Amino acid sequence: MFRSARWWAWLACGIGVGLVAFRLASLSEAFVWGDKAGRAARPLVEVILLWMGGWLLYAGALRLGAALPPRVPSLVALLLVAAGARAAFFGTNPIQEDDAYRYLWDGQVVLEGVDPYRWSPAEVAATGLKKHEREGVWSDPWRLPEIPAEVESPPPDLARLSGLVAGFHPDRTGPSPGKPALENFRKINNARVPTIYPPLNMPVFALGQKLTPWRLDGLRAVFLALELATVALLWFALRAAGANPMWAAVYAWCPMTIKEMANSPHHDALVVCMLAAFLLCAVAEKPRLAAAALALATAAKLYPIVLVPVLLAWAWRRDRRSAIASGATFAAVLLACYAPFLHSHTFRGAGVFASGWNSNAGAFSLIDGVCTKFLGKDPIAFGGGQAPRGNLYARAIAAALVCGAVAAAALTPRFRKPAIAPVGRAWDLPFRCTLAFAAGFALAPAQHPWYFAGILPFIALFPYRSWILLTGTLALYYSRFYFTYDPSRWDRVREAFGNAPGAPWNSERDFAWVRLVEYTPFYALLAWEGFSGWLKGAEAEKSAKT
Repeated sequence: MFRSARWWAWLACGIGVGLVAFRLASLSEAFVWGDKAGRAARPLVEVILLWMGGWLLYAGALRLGAALPPRVPSLVALLLVAAGARAAFFGTNPIQEDDAYRYLWDGQVVLEGVDPYRWSPAEVAATGLKKHEREGVWSDPWRLPEIPAEVESPPPDLARLSGLVAGFHPDRTGPSPGKPALENFRKINNARVPTIYPPLNMPVFALGQKLTPWRLDGLRAVFLALELATVALLWFALRAAGANPMWAAVYAWCPMTIKEMANSPHHDALVVCMLAAFLLCAVAEKPRLAAAALALATAAKLYPIVLVPVLLAWAWRRDRRSAIASGATFAAVLLACYAPFLHSHTFRGAGVFASGWNSNAGAFSLIDGVCTKFLGKDPIAFGGGQAPRGNLYARAIAAALVCGAVAAAALTPRFRKPAIAPVGRAWDLPFRCTLAFAAGFALAPAQHPWYFAGILPFIALFPYRSWILLTGTLALYYSRFYFTYDPSRWDRVREAFGNAPGAPWNSERDFAWVRLVEYTPFYALLAWEGFSGWLKGAEAEKSAKT
């Protein structure tokens, strides 16, 4: 009877998370792109509170589910709630995000038979639209500070895209994709930069665009299928590891992943699915299959490449031939993904991203602050863009620290099994990967909430409370927009804490206080878990010797 009551309580928590998703979906009506007058009225506080309230239900579900047997009805309920919560966002406006409009453009470029890495949307607009038409498309100078000069004799592929864009404009005669195409095109952010997304995304974007041209629901349908596949892969990976598959709810019912993959929607759904496949292969101790899955994950987003040394070192200790074969498999699969796009422009957009993108950083912001104080902000050319001197050195230091963590995870001969792990067997390789990923995510210069989705499959196997907590506090990322849209709100916050209103709101300076609240609980709990885990491991070893 107790188990039955626990199961129903677990399900009630999941349904509660789903209801939170439906409420967020209804709030999305207020997030109309381009409505500058209505920005201050956007219900961002309610979005943040709902996210955090959903997180409390999610945390309750994880605690209840850990003691439940993994039966078929539980898997069905897990998938149904996950699917229902994500389906709530079909037909909604993205809440404070616009990356998906670039996905649709990239998908259409692929459908046109053109290399998506060759031309930026701004270059296409410069060729396909007259000056007054371009100004009508991009009225916000933040999105397009300058337009490249027109190309008098554009190459055939640029001419094809330019002709497509010219058909978007309502002043042109002839066949036109209509208003949705024009609306999507003008919502593309960082329009001067070619796509930064690796090649495995391109067929996914093209499929989403093909299903519902210039609307986000096609992408949402594809991402939903990937999300459900992720949950299923996690279920089987946990079972193969001897852990309770109910921990798959770490990803399935997480409010962060539901909002960011279904509403926004972000392409990280693809890389997480590939990482879940990698995790299943790692638990099954199939290094060549794991290498293939890891190559696909890297072809979806570049950061999984940090796991390659970990995988190969682990395989080398077991069987050198297997390690060599795994390395060859990774290289072959990754090369096959990039082969259609290998030329000098392939990493043009990614280079710009690597040189200057900073957002919502935690530990990296401390390194950046110290380096900037001593080295200044003089711009230095790097990676196709420019970065302040201090920021560039901070990136180098963070990269060195991550490389050190990856080397330690790969080369340490033996790790003690973490006390927190519910895993019964085959935990070594996944644990090493978790350590490498944890360093990479914790020190990244750009830490948007959805970026952290990639570590959650590993947290399902090693459920560190610090990382689970972070999925809730990351909701505070959206408070930046709340204060930016109405800076007087920051003065009211200062007054509430007994401070007189100071200088006007500056997002770079003042948002550091919000990030302090966002990340301090995470780092404090992470340090405690690491220290207490080390103590428990040392005591266990001492007991074993006696």
